[in-house]
Amino acid sequence: MKSNKIIFSAIICVTLFLSSVNTKSIAAGKTVIQKERNTYMKKLSSAMRQINRAESTINMKAPTIVIIESTKKLKTLWPPKSGGDNTRAKKEIWENINDFDKKMLSMEAAASTLLKSISEADIILAKKAFRGVGKTCSSCHKLYRGPKVD
Repeated sequence: MKSNKIIFSAIICVTLFLSSVNTKSIAAGKTVIQKERNTYMKKLSSAMRQINRAESTINMKAPTIVIIESTKKLKTLWPPKSGGDNTRAKKEIWENINDFDKKMLSMEAAASTLLKSISEADIILAKKAFRGVGKTCSSCHKLYRGPKVD
């Protein structure tokens, strides 16, 4: 029985070690700014899922604020030559940076509209505004996001 616990513990340790090595090797290939963009994109994704599941406007406010704050930060994270093969950001971002910047501003405006609609406590109005946020995400992703990077 004791040997089974030792073997099981060893398997867990090896698994955790290998998973951390894999994660570190993937993350090691990204620049600091790419990692920061990924962090904010994940925050956006999580906030969007929370809003999508919300059954009342009360539950929509905090994730909407996360979207607004994340978008403001993301607008600053696209300096020239910050793309690369290890990121989903397509080179078209920097080739069309003015259009990309406009799309980021549209995202921020749509999220602000969502925040205003939430204050009216009308879930139907808020969900409609939320769809507007989703459309801004899609408009950017269609043009500027590549396939997942292994």
